[in-house]
Amino acid sequence: SMQKMSRNDSSEEAMKEVVKLPHGQANHKAITRVEFKIRVQTNLGDRVVVTGSAQELGFWEPRNGVEMVTTKETYPIWTAVHHVPSGESVEYKYVVIQGDESLMWESSIENRMFTAEGMVLALEDGTFNQESAKLLNKDFVSVERGKTLKKTNLSDIVANIDHSDTIY
Repeated sequence: SMQKMSRNDSSEEAMKEVVKLPHGQANHKAITRVEFKIRVQTNLGDRVVVTGSAQELGFWEPRNGVEMVTTKETYPIWTAVHHVPSGESVEYKYVVIQGDESLMWESSIENRMFTAEGMVLALEDGTFNQESAKLLNKDFVSVERGKTLKKTNLSDIVANIDHSDTIY
């Protein structure tokens, strides 16, 4: 049985109305479809929401956040789709609203962050309350939180070979 049936999201309905407006209208704005995905171990009756610094995510009030869904096939992966104005930078976290309405926040990590760009932004956020490994740039690979591994330059290896004693 499904852990969570998504109720019709009124803001998503409202957004569909906005998208139908003629392009000439002043309040037409580019919209990015943001796809949230997180691995959360939950108990029956728990809900998972994403909340954050944007109006679309409820301004850090989990009960106004975006409801996530899972199924018995996809559990413990929870997903949600929401539309955010393109160009908006958003800080956010996932929150478990437990059966007794108490809140479990991602308290061990910094706020997660995205900037809405393009038509679709797919966020692969890993596991609840764990920093997601990000590729910082092409020279550094994130190994684990707080440690980075620099890629070795080929020239460094060559230099080492040149200066080492060769054994015949």
